[in-house]
Amino acid sequence: MRIGGSVLNSFSNPEEWISEVKRLNYSCVIFPLDSTASTKDIDEYVEVIKANNLIIGEVGIWRNLMSSDPDEQKKVLDYSIKQLELAEYVGANCAVNISGSLGSYWDGYDPANYSKRTKDLIISQSQTIIDAVKPVKTTYALEPMPWMLPDSPDSYLDLIKLVDRERFKVHLDFTNMINSIERYHNSTAFIDECFEKLSGRIVSVHIKDCLLKEGALPLVIEEKMVGDGALDLTRVLRHVEAISPNATAFVEHLDTDKQYADSIRYLRSISEEAGVNIL
Repeated sequence: MRIGGSVLNSFSNPEEWISEVKRLNYSCVIFPLDSTASTKDIDEYVEVIKANNLIIGEVGIWRNLMSSDPDEQKKVLDYSIKQLELAEYVGANCAVNISGSLGSYWDGYDPANYSKRTKDLIISQSQTIIDAVKPVKTTYALEPMPWMLPDSPDSYLDLIKLVDRERFKVHLDFTNMINSIERYHNSTAFIDECFEKLSGRIVSVHIKDCLLKEGALPLVIEEKMVGDGALDLTRVLRHVEAISPNATAFVEHLDTDKQYADSIRYLRSISEEAGVNIL
């Protein structure tokens, strides 16, 4: 398997960027440019990625497809198509987004996130994005979230069935779906369920930890850096390794360059102890 993360330090060309990637000891990467970049610049980064035996795990979209403003929603839909085209061009595993929120925060909870109209819109938007590009090398994926669809392995399987497109796949973030005390208490079984039910459809993974905040009512489960929480990450690594020798997994949401380096170092350490092969 391969692991990677973000590059926080500034860079102005492929050489500076790849120097950071090597220093952080990544073996897979998030493509550092978006679809507004020139073909020349995109090609230069692809060249350095190939020359250093890296795999592009994802092209990010990260915009709200559920905006209540029709013009903004159309703008994000068009951008999503362009990002999937970019993912196809550079050979990324996926272009990834979340389904989006009708609330005040683009990635937050709103009761309408679970309406039939919203679900129908998720399905139609996913179909529109995929059909516009007709990818053969890449896929379109939605990252699960705690308070919007998909928020469980079963709800993801349901979306896969309803979207009904071969290139609609899974970007798995099991931590985001640990949104109840039952899932937290039985986190190992829940992680197993995620990988087992979504087997054959997972194109990339986020590896994060989480921890119950003691005394916080009614329930607060906080995302943590790998190794600072309660999850069995050795088991996670074994699951990712079983996907394929080149399966990609990313740490995320860290504040400093040092935290990214420390997280990668930690994952490589526990993988070595467990006999899991990280390239």
